[in-house]
Order: sequence, then structure tokens, then C-alpha cells
Amino acid sequence: MPAIHDITIYRPTRKTLNELFNFSVKYFLDPQKRLEGRTSGEPRGLGSIIDSFMHGKLMEYALKSLIEKCNPSFRIGIDISTEGRTQQNHSDPDIIEVKENGIKRVPYIHIEVKATSDNHRWITLPAVQLTTPRGSTRSFCSCYLSIKNDHRNSNNRTGDVFGVFLKKRFWLTSTLWKFQRLKDIYCQLEFVLEESDFKTHCFHAKTKDNVPLYDVSILNNTQLFTKKGILYKNWTLEKTITGKRSIRLFEVSGVEISNDFGFLKWAKGGKIDIYKKEILNKGGTKISSVSKILVPSKDIILTNKYLGTFQLVKNQPYNANMYVLVERQKEEYIISKRRILELIQDGSINSPEIALKQISTTI
Repeated sequence: MPAIHDITIYRPTRKTLNELFNFSVKYFLDPQKRLEGRTSGEPRGLGSIIDSFMHGKLMEYALKSLIEKCNPSFRIGIDISTEGRTQQNHSDPDIIEVKENGIKRVPYIHIEVKATSDNHRWITLPAVQLTTPRGSTRSFCSCYLSIKNDHRNSNNRTGDVFGVFLKKRFWLTSTLWKFQRLKDIYCQLEFVLEESDFKTHCFHAKTKDNVPLYDVSILNNTQLFTKKGILYKNWTLEKTITGKRSIRLFEVSGVEISNDFGFLKWAKGGKIDIYKKEILNKGGTKISSVSKILVPSKDIILTNKYLGTFQLVKNQPYNANMYVLVERQKEEYIISKRRILELIQDGSINSPEIALKQISTTI
């Protein structure tokens, strides 16, 4: 459970969820609105629209409330009308109005509100969002919020916003009882990235680049030897590399990469043994895949500007397979979420508390 006075926490109310539900239904019924999903292109039904909009709009409500709590002299306006934001228009901000001392004006900051979760590995931003004209007085930032609940060990699905809403409205239906109570869920501002953060810390992928986004939970502990210290069957020592040169990810995964994602640099040197196991096809005539494991001879630290830092312990085997989640071919800024958290910790990016206070005074 978060601290009671955590300024990055917002707890939704029944009134808020009712407004979000009504907004979603009105949007669905508006014949002028497109119902295709952003990624699949397939038409979405009412349930899908409600689920998507209640979740996304709740993030906007949360940020609005957090700013107003930090600066009570402001009233923040977000778009909750079905005729507001235009389809695929990157010049439309999520916060559209500020009322200061009773006078309405346009925000001085172009703010994008994004939903994130514990399962998200990467943060991406289309480059067009930093190049689209926003007016000479506007700076840019993207705010990332998530939905959490007070029962950390529970099934994450029980905190689904639409499910929580249905339970609150139809609590006599036993099939909904497993969803969290409304008072137990909350939104949290995870981090804020300014325009300079994207340009300084993120990989700027061009349209022609073929950028694979990996599951960044790489280099996890694994087993390679029996209790008697005998190497597992079919594993062989392929090579040994030292801290005199960067490690190409191709060497530890078999995935060829031509940009900065392709190297791990030594922050703390040493020596690493690379073991491999070749997996044959069903006929046993052709190699279908190769698995690799790293074993450092001493405690070492490997870094990658966009993947983050990896601390390896002496003689501990690490699974080095690079599992590709998706390959991107568009102009955008890319960075792993774990790297963002590292940059916040070392002060290179503002903490969510500092960023929120800055927004609340300059918006």
C-alpha cells in the first residue's frame, strides 16, 4: 500500500468511473467515430471500446487530479467530449485547458498521457510527436501512469478498471466478486519524460532501421553444471572474452544487430566464458536454434545505453538468449523501461515527484 501522502497517487471515485463509462458508450454510438484498433485495424465492439477508453481516460483523470492537488489555484481541462481529439493528430495534447484564477487559457506545456504497466518492457514515442508544430511557447513532456492495487500478491486481472466498475455497479452478481473493490485500486505517476530526455537518452530509430525490441529481462540466473560440477549434456565452451572489448549481442544470442542495441560495454571488467548448445531439427540434420549461457570469472558489470545495467556475479551462469518481442520499422524514440528507472535513480531524469511539481507550476 502506498504512503497516504504520496503526491503521485490518485484514487478514482465512483463518479469518475461513471463519467468514463458514459464517455465510452457515447463514443461507440457516434457514427462519425472510427472503431478500428490502432494495431490490429480490426473493428472493435462496445466492450473493447469501453475497456480501452476507461483505462486510457482514467490516466488523464489521474494526472489532472494530481496537478490540481499540487497546485489548487489551477483547474485542468481534459477532453471528455466525443467530438474532441482528432484521429491520429499528434498536435492534439491530452490536457487541453488550464483555468488559472478563474481565467481559461491554453497550457504552456504540451502533455501526452500514456498508460504503462509492470509488464511493459519498452517505452516508444513516434518522432512526429516531437516535430509537429505546437506553438512557440510550448514545451513537451509525456507522463506515464499505471493502475495498481493495494493487494500486491493478487491476480493483476482483478484490478481491471472495467471489472472494478462492473463490480461496483452490479455487486450482487457473484461472478464479479473476485474483482478488486474500487477503494483498493489507484493510479500512480511512474515517470515523466521531457523532450530533452527523449533526445538525450533514447535511441532515435529511423524508418529504414530494423530495430528488435527484446524482452529486457535478459541475463537471468540459470543452471549449467550438476551438483558435482559436471557440465550439462550437449553444452560446450564456445569462447572466452575479456573486458578489453565490447560484447556484441550477436555473440551471446545469434541475433545480428547493427545499431547501439547490439553491444554490451564493460563498466567493470573481467572475463566471461560463453557456452552454447546447438538444437537440431526433428530429423537431427540441421541446427534449428542455438542457446547460450554466460559464466563470469569474477563479479562484473555490463552496460547498454538503452537496455540498462547488468550486474553479473562470479561463477553464476546467466541465460543469454535474446528473445525478440517485436521488430520496429518506423521513426521513433526507443528506450527500455528498466533503463528509465536507472536514469531516475542516478538523477539523470527527474523523479516523478519533482516532475509533477514542475508541471504543476509551469503548465
